Amino acid sequence: MKIEHIFIYQYELPLIRNLVFLRKKIIKREGWLVQFIFDNASVGWGEIAPWPGFSPESSSRTLHQLKEISKQLLSHTLPPQLEKLNGGFARWLDPYDLFPSVRFGIEMAVLNGLAQFKNKPLNRLFARKNVPHIEVDGLLSRNRKNLKNEIEKIKKFGFSKIKIKIGLSDWKEELALFNKIRMNLGNKIRISIDMNTRWNLATAVKFALAIRPGQLEYIEEPVNKISDLSLFYKSTRHPYALDESLLKIPLSQALRLSGLKTIILKPMVLGGIEKTVALAKLALRHNREVKISALFESGLGILTLAHLTAMLSSLKTQPAGLDTYRFLKKDVLRTPLEIANGRMMLNHTPLPNNAINTKLLYKIQ
Repeated sequence: MKIEHIFIYQYELPLIRNLVFLRKKIIKREGWLVQFIFDNASVGWGEIAPWPGFSPESSSRTLHQLKEISKQLLSHTLPPQLEKLNGGFARWLDPYDLFPSVRFGIEMAVLNGLAQFKNKPLNRLFARKNVPHIEVDGLLSRNRKNLKNEIEKIKKFGFSKIKIKIGLSDWKEELALFNKIRMNLGNKIRISIDMNTRWNLATAVKFALAIRPGQLEYIEEPVNKISDLSLFYKSTRHPYALDESLLKIPLSQALRLSGLKTIILKPMVLGGIEKTVALAKLALRHNREVKISALFESGLGILTLAHLTAMLSSLKTQPAGLDTYRFLKKDVLRTPLEIANGRMMLNHTPLPNNAINTKLLYKIQ
C-alpha cells in the first residue's frame, strides 16, 4: 500500500462541563485528525491530541511536526506486516523522532487504513476472533453540588468499577467526599482513586490509613515523588497504580517497585500503539495488571483505544479507562459510541469513509 494523500484537519470539541487540570480551566478538547488515502482507495484516520500540561509536546510544536512528517511520508509504500505490531513501526518511524501524539496518530491512521483494506474491524487485524464489546470503568465527576445525580449516572451506565479524582483539597475534606461516595454507591461497585501525584508522602499516608482495607482496588499515583512509592506501600499496605510516572522512569524500573499493582497506559503520551502493546506485554509478564486509558480524545481516538483493549483482551487486561468520552458535548464521529452495562460496543466492520463528521473539522493541509 502506497500513501497517495495526507490531509490534516483541526477540531475543537466542547465539553459538557469545565475540567480543571493543573489549576487551569479547560472548556474544550482540541486536536487534529490526519487522513491517509492509499493507492488502493483505502482511507485511514488518525488522531493527534496532546494534553496541555500532561503531554511533553506543545500544541504549536506538534502541529509543525505533523505538517512536516506528512510531507515526508507522501508516496511512501508501507512496510510489510505493520499490523503485527512487532517492531515494524519502530523500524519505519523511529528515524523521524516523532512526538508521542504524532506517532500515535500516524500509527492509528495506517492501521485503520489496513483494516479497511482487509475489510476487518480494527481489533481483527491483531486477533483471530472478533470482540463485540469491552469492559469500561466509569469516571465519577467531582461535581459536589450534583453528586447524587452523578452517582445515579454511574449506576445507569452499569459500571462495575469507577475512578474518582482525589487530592484537590485538604485530605480530610477529600476523605469525607470519598466516604460519601462510597456510602451512596454501595458495595457492588468497586472504586479506585487517582491522586495525580498531588500529595506528598505524609499527606498521602494519612489519607490512605483512614480508609479501611478492601474499600479500594488501588490508589493511582499516590505521591509526588517516585522515590516515596515503596515507602507509601510499606506504610499503608494499599496497592497503587502508575500512570504519568511512566513518563519519568522506564517501565522496567517501575516494575521493581514494591506495592505496584496496575500499569495504566495512555498511547497518546507513551508514543503509539506498537509501543503500548510492548509495554503491556512486559507488565503482564511481571504479573502486573494493565489498563488502557484515554486522555480525553475524540470518539475516533477512544474507538481506537477500545479496539486496542479488545486486541489485548486475551492477555487478561483490566477494563479500559475510556469513560472520558461521556464528557464530550460533540464528537467527530457521526455515530456516537455506545456505553451500556459497563461495556463499550465495538464496530464489526472497518471504519467507513463517511464515519467522520467533517463539518466539525477545519482543514489545515
